[in-house]
Amino acid sequence: MAKKRKVRTAGSAEESVVPPATLRRSRRISQAQTKEAEQEQLDLAEVGQVGQLEGPDEDHDEDEGGAQGRRRKVHEKSVKAEATPAPLPSPGEVEVPEASAFPTLALKLHGLPSDRISFYGLVQEIITPDVFGMLIVTILLNQTTGRAAIPVFYDLLERWPTPSSLRDADLGMLTDMLQPIGLHNIRAKRLKDLGTMWCEQPPQLGVLHKSRVVLPSTGRKRRKKKLDDDEEEPQKPTYPPTEISHLPGAGRYALDSYRLFRPSLVDTTRATVQIGLGPKPESDRWQLILAKREAAGESRSVGSLLPASDDDGSKLVGHDLEEDWKTVDALDKELKAYRLWRAHRQAQIDRTTLQS
Repeated sequence: MAKKRKVRTAGSAEESVVPPATLRRSRRISQAQTKEAEQEQLDLAEVGQVGQLEGPDEDHDEDEGGAQGRRRKVHEKSVKAEATPAPLPSPGEVEVPEASAFPTLALKLHGLPSDRISFYGLVQEIITPDVFGMLIVTILLNQTTGRAAIPVFYDLLERWPTPSSLRDADLGMLTDMLQPIGLHNIRAKRLKDLGTMWCEQPPQLGVLHKSRVVLPSTGRKRRKKKLDDDEEEPQKPTYPPTEISHLPGAGRYALDSYRLFRPSLVDTTRATVQIGLGPKPESDRWQLILAKREAAGESRSVGSLLPASDDDGSKLVGHDLEEDWKTVDALDKELKAYRLWRAHRQAQIDRTTLQS
């Protein structure tokens, strides 16, 4: 028979007998509730860029066990990823996220207030249309908060602002710079590989490469059907091809960011998703990096994917880019929130245009 512990209730001389198992269960419930409340506070404190967390890309070689594996399973179960992205809901059907609730943090990270109508709070809004810089920042943001990754991103590009300088960077120095945010050995090698591949085969508008990113399967798992000798195993769906899919570090988060913030054909100084908004946000630290590129004799905007042309230069080559951001079914929660915020801004612009 289980032992029972006597517990004296306050304000009463009587004693109630509570089994130890009940006490242990109560403590576990209390601890779980406390942990859940702490996690909710952390989530609220990491709104906007600070809250970006992403599991390892599909083509990464990192260990996917432990917490990383669990996070990946949660993503796959909670997100219905399809080959054809889900259409955007109308602005009236969803609760539209507002801009960052922590303008002080956005001011600290980027030198910009987050209450501007043209700025949601993501670092991609500042970097675009620089595809090279966008790839670097997505590599650093993988499994890392923006609070830790963005200062390292600015420091890294101030030291090695161009693809060729990153290719020739000392691996030890690069690893030491990345050590505070973790995964420094893997990230340092991937960044050097990115610089090398960019110099050898830079992305070009309209030249699409097959992606290595495999989309998560949907629906209930079924038993594998035994194939006949002449049958081939069905191919798993992969991410749509893009101009940057061949580059190291081009995983799901990087590809979603690229398709959302790819350079516009209408205005090559900003992304397609920014057309129609107010002035593009500019960070002093990012402008310093662009100035260093120019001083090194290279273009200020590396990899802006300026429009390609046919033989006589009379027309553009490539697919329709201006509306592509509306079809991006992003996996990252902040990219999802940004797309809804942008759709809401577009609806406001359309209403203002009709009224005028």
